[in-house]
Amino acid sequence: HAALAALVLVPLSMGEGVIGLALALFTLAFAYGKSGQRKVLVMAAVLLVIGLHPLAQLVSIVTTIVDEDPVAKSVMAVVGGTESRADVELLESVFDEDLAAAHALAYRARRRGLEELSRIRLEALRKRAPSDGYVLAGLANIAMRRGETGSAIGLYERAAAQIDSPILLFDLSQAYAHAFRMEEAESTLLRAQRMDADEVAALSGLGDADLVADLPFPSGLLQDRFRVLAMSEHPHFDLAEAFAPGHLGEHWIVTASAFALVTLFCLLFADRFDHSSRCVRCGDRICTRCQETVWSEELCDDCHHLFQYPDATDPSLRMARLQALSRREVRVGRILAVGALVVPGMAGLIARRPDFAMFGLLLFGWILAWLTWPAGVFADPLLMGDAALLGFAIPGVLSVVAYAGIIVTSLAIRKNA
Repeated sequence: HAALAALVLVPLSMGEGVIGLALALFTLAFAYGKSGQRKVLVMAAVLLVIGLHPLAQLVSIVTTIVDEDPVAKSVMAVVGGTESRADVELLESVFDEDLAAAHALAYRARRRGLEELSRIRLEALRKRAPSDGYVLAGLANIAMRRGETGSAIGLYERAAAQIDSPILLFDLSQAYAHAFRMEEAESTLLRAQRMDADEVAALSGLGDADLVADLPFPSGLLQDRFRVLAMSEHPHFDLAEAFAPGHLGEHWIVTASAFALVTLFCLLFADRFDHSSRCVRCGDRICTRCQETVWSEELCDDCHHLFQYPDATDPSLRMARLQALSRREVRVGRILAVGALVVPGMAGLIARRPDFAMFGLLLFGWILAWLTWPAGVFADPLLMGDAALLGFAIPGVLSVVAYAGIIVTSLAIRKNA
């Protein structure tokens, strides 16, 4: 035992971290395991490599990407209404170079009721991006509030050619109504309702003929920004280094190659061990070295005679034995059922379906992520907007249904086995 423990701990002592210990345990288990156990080990190794490299890197990018861009962080603070004076000063310093910062400052001025400052900022934006629909819509709203309906209609129409927004179409229909162009007002309102009937109904329900609604911040600016940043930056993967600080964690190919080489090496020793097992009926250990007669890996000698040669056993003793085995079967069945419900992946293992175990773990992981971050991993929903809740809820609910199906199917397989 001491020698085996020393061999298992060698990779850990060489600075390979948890992944080194996992590789050593994988080697030991794969060399001694049976066919079904090897399948489970291979699936576990695949999940480990995926989790250690692509998923760990994705987590590192997602959780640090905002800190990598201080301007974007200040923009998100302004849009969320939690900005500090430092955020505003940073955005003002890059107003002339950064479109997202300029939009955020115009959005802030509009939200605070500083119409003239908002107009100045929007006019400056218009010179840099003459066809920006959000800028045109913002200037159109200011024109409408000043009674310049004709100018507002022209700006709204140009903005509507650039972006699809029910709020923008509602504003345009209001402008048409002010200009007594009723047919165009009705047709534009119908277009807006086809896009988002609830949004238009909420605006129409206010009953204000002079109402024009401002568009939200153009989150596409941040989406593109984060996408470029994620593809160009090489963040420090602290999570991967914590588990694999040595050579095994340098790249996913290295980690996967190490497990693959161990697998091929251990296959050379396949079926060279006399494996012990347990009787599925009574739970006694079956060992080819300790017992003279071994009927199978799943049935001990006593249970073999009990079920295969009932006439050769005492009827009263046989009945008592069957009752004891029946009580044990019920007790074990309850324990396994509770384990299948509580322990992720166990349902597939008790049904001897390692594929069910792997998919059960994946589904449970997604369910846990969905419950932890129902709107996504970003605290601010700018990247997906209101669609974030729905976008994560649909696969989350489907995962719950699929996970429950795996548990029920696995328990049914075991019962019918």
